[in-house]
Amino acid sequence: MAYIISKLRIQEKCKVRNVRSNLVDTCCARSDLARSRLRDISVAQARGFVYNEIVKLLVNLVVNILTLMIVAAILPGFVIADWWTAVVAAVAFGVVNTFLKPVLFWLTLPLTLLTLGLFTLFINMALLMLTAAVVSGFTVSGWGTALLASILISLVSSFFGRLVR
Repeated sequence: MAYIISKLRIQEKCKVRNVRSNLVDTCCARSDLARSRLRDISVAQARGFVYNEIVKLLVNLVVNILTLMIVAAILPGFVIADWWTAVVAAVAFGVVNTFLKPVLFWLTLPLTLLTLGLFTLFINMALLMLTAAVVSGFTVSGWGTALLASILISLVSSFFGRLVR
């Protein structure tokens, strides 16, 4: 009797092992298929992501160019010589806003909090004046013009940004 029980236990163990090995084989095959699909999807998504980011960058550049030209048409002390100057100024302003604005914002955060965010206008004015100093053919006559220009740039840029999205 003990022999029969031990033989049944051995058979049960073998069945369990076979089921486990079949499950492992099935899972491995599925995971290989999943990995290959994931690899294909990730390459396609990466290409789509890069394409979308380039399109966003170009749209933002056009929005910045139009914004600068509209503000130059409205404000008398805000002068842009021609379209090429507007393109160079938009690129320079974008680079300055991308790299310097976050650093200046964090450095002046206590002052910004004390003024309830109004110091951010001063940061925008300073970055606009810096861009005007770097780009030839782009001039801002003074701090008052820079203040009005930074407010108008924010308003017009947000309008075009919502229009594009």
